[in-house]
Amino acid sequence: MSRPKCLQVYVSDELAARARAAASASGLAISEWLRSVVVRACDNDLSVASDHSVLVKLYRQSLFA
Repeated sequence: MSRPKCLQVYVSDELAARARAAASASGLAISEWLRSVVVRACDNDLSVASDHSVLVKLYRQSLFA
C-alpha cells in the first residue's frame, strides 16, 4: 500500500466547526470523516454533491495544496 498523500484546505471557522461536529457525531476522527466525504463526492454520490451551488461556493472558498 502506498503512503497516504496530504491535502490541505482552508475553510472558514464556521465550516471547520461544522465538520468537526459532524465527525464527532459519527464517532470518527476529522481526517477519516473528511476522507469519506471526499471519496463519496468523487464517486458522484448524490447525497454529498447534490447541490451544485454549494459545491461552487466551497470551490471558491477552498484552496487545495
